[in-house]
Amino acid sequence: MEQLHQLLSEDGWSLVYVDQQPRLLHPQGVLAITVAAGKHVGFDSVRQKPRTGRKGKATRNSLAKPKQQDPMLFGEQDVQQQLDLEASARSAPLWFLLHERTPRGLRLELSRPGGMTPGGIVNGWGDRIAIAFLDLDGDLSIFNTPDDDGSITVSVEPL
Repeated sequence: MEQLHQLLSEDGWSLVYVDQQPRLLHPQGVLAITVAAGKHVGFDSVRQKPRTGRKGKATRNSLAKPKQQDPMLFGEQDVQQQLDLEASARSAPLWFLLHERTPRGLRLELSRPGGMTPGGIVNGWGDRIAIAFLDLDGDLSIFNTPDDDGSITVSVEPL
């Protein structure tokens, strides 16, 4: 989520927490994305739809109709701005970037949750957008850190 935020923040996306769930909010508030692991990700089959692990209050509340929230009046502009961002993230359609690790690579899809079991597992979906399989035997050089020899350098300076 942090790396996705670093990439998208350059285009104006904001990292917002809704009931402790991190979401990336589109600059115009048209959608919010969070990352979730799942099973049966990336299959275009009626029988095998994705299933997530247990999700909590933030996801369950996002499946319901958005609530109209009255803005709170605070003296500090930063506090009000944060409240506005959170309200926008709550009302924006929630999408999951679903991922499933396999022995050969990573299955990915962007999907909009549409239903949950009473135990909190998302098993119903609205829109689903497949993303090409990320093959471990393919060219993964994009993920290499330049000049990375595995060591960490920390400069220490006296106060």
